[in-house]
Amino acid sequence: MSSTEFFRMVRILHEKADEFVTVEELSRILGISRAKARSMLWELSCRGFVIENYPGQGHKLLLLAEPEHIERYGRINGIEFLFEALYLSECSSPQEIALLAIEKGVQKIWIVVCGRCSHVVLRYGRPWHCVENGLWMSLVGPIPFISCEASETLYQMFMAYLVAYSIRSLYFIDVRTKWPNDIVYRDKKIGSTIVERYGRYAIIGIYINTNNDIPQSIRDRAIALKDIVGFKVSSTAIARAIALNLDRLYRAKLWRDIERFINRWKDIDALLYREVDIELTNGKVVRGTIVDYDIDSTVIVKIKGEIFRLKPETIYRIRTSRHRDKYRPGEAIDIS
Repeated sequence: MSSTEFFRMVRILHEKADEFVTVEELSRILGISRAKARSMLWELSCRGFVIENYPGQGHKLLLLAEPEHIERYGRINGIEFLFEALYLSECSSPQEIALLAIEKGVQKIWIVVCGRCSHVVLRYGRPWHCVENGLWMSLVGPIPFISCEASETLYQMFMAYLVAYSIRSLYFIDVRTKWPNDIVYRDKKIGSTIVERYGRYAIIGIYINTNNDIPQSIRDRAIALKDIVGFKVSSTAIARAIALNLDRLYRAKLWRDIERFINRWKDIDALLYREVDIELTNGKVVRGTIVDYDIDSTVIVKIKGEIFRLKPETIYRIRTSRHRDKYRPGEAIDIS
């Protein structure tokens, strides 16, 4: 089964989300057998989509982001991944709700999904525009892989990879990661992640432009998934896929084999072998080509023929050449 066939089925299910679609209808539209259509429906449900089967009527894709749909993936896939879900139509931020959960000593992993947020802060205190119809969520609790010894930047890379992987598996689009915690499509930001540790607990903030309208002022650097695929996407499916893939990657112990993880990161990284402008925390800007990432999340950059290793704590942000006009030409490359 090709990704093109899967994407066509996904599009049909989304466009007919308010209707019932029979296996026979899917078979006829896609030009495939009914057995193959059933197999594809099962595969899509295993990836995260909530596809209800109504006997005598057909199948229907649910686009809601309510917790009862997010919780269902465990039963569909038979995985014992213990978590609870909380859906709030509006909150200050999922992170603040997650902190309250930590104060109460949560024993399970909680998924907190907010319909609208008023205050979300990312890396180095940068704000995120959280309007209606996006997916704003946090994972909170004693998340196992967070307890291992690794840098906070590596955790952020892991979660950005997880989100990008989940979106790619659902919508078959070339979503990529951007060091250390962004998810992008053709250099436009789709989402971002942030990881905060509190003893044995962790809060993982995940913010994705799904069906929200991007403000005109940032459309040159941000985009929503609905504008990429051409139809309203399922926030429910994305939230479920993230939880499902967190479980899968944890069981595969990818978080322990850091070298293996870095290699997988590089497969979908948006910056590798590209000329970039790197804004450092000391205020300087350097221009060079990213040639590699190390297992400690160090960025390896080639600048004027020389190789430099930039530690995560020295980097404020990285921009691709399309943003280069925002910086003054001829700035020093001294990275001390």
